[in-house]
Amino acid sequence: MIHGYSKVAIVTGMDPACVAFSSAAYAVSRANSTKIIVYNGNVDALAREIAAYGPDAVFIAFGGDMPSYAISQATRDVLTALRGTNYGGDVLLHAFALRATNLLSTALDPDLSQWLSQRTVKGVVPDLANRRVDIVQFTVASNRLRPQTTITSFTMPETIADVLARVLAP
Repeated sequence: MIHGYSKVAIVTGMDPACVAFSSAAYAVSRANSTKIIVYNGNVDALAREIAAYGPDAVFIAFGGDMPSYAISQATRDVLTALRGTNYGGDVLLHAFALRATNLLSTALDPDLSQWLSQRTVKGVVPDLANRRVDIVQFTVASNRLRPQTTITSFTMPETIADVLARVLAP
């Protein structure tokens, strides 16, 4: 998912799962420049850091140990920061952020929804039944994301699928 970009900002939290997500994303990024930005709750500082870096893609990588309400608030804050800086690049979302926000329905208000509808939005979507991970492009409608097309799929090792099945269980 982090291919074809010049500069990617990975926005994450401090819990161990967030650090693992962002480290893995950093390791596989093929962008010319990739920066991990740790969000600590200060929307203005986040906006300044993202604007100063000037990425063409921002990967929102919250999840794991964070409760859903915290992921939803952090995701809303990142989107608010991006909108506030007139960010024009792509928005990329980790599977846990998509799940915790119910495809952003708990993070979007009408203004954020309108702004996001003008961006390219992609996400990591596990397909556990078929043991693969899909990279999906979304559209924005009715203050939530709607899957539009699967861009690519990767086979998921059984061990990873089993762990994800337990982690993502309702």
